[in-house]
Amino acid sequence: MTILTGEQIVCETIDQFFDRTSFELVDVLEAIDGSDDVDMPRCAGTILEDVQDYHEQYPEEFPEPVTEYGEIPEEEAMEYIWMIGENQALQLLLEDDDRDWVHLYNGMTHNFVKVTDSKER
Repeated sequence: MTILTGEQIVCETIDQFFDRTSFELVDVLEAIDGSDDVDMPRCAGTILEDVQDYHEQYPEEFPEPVTEYGEIPEEEAMEYIWMIGENQALQLLLEDDDRDWVHLYNGMTHNFVKVTDSKER
């Protein structure tokens, strides 16, 4: 039997998740784009490419080009997360991370455990 220990993080919103972990919105967008398991409904390419295409259509509203994920406005970035669902987006992020995680959820409450140690018994 293996006993895992770790740090528990309880969140009800994605904002709480970002506040209580070292992850940022950019990390979620990159994890979504890096996944082979997700089809973004309106994206022909990556999220970044989709945002760039949209901004090019409205240069008066977006005079500066977006060249990296960190430059995507938060409201726009959240639209992509809502498209696939916050739960799936966070799951993809944890799968993309090099640390071990446990993700339990019940309705609106998510319990994340960042595994820090394991012991064989």
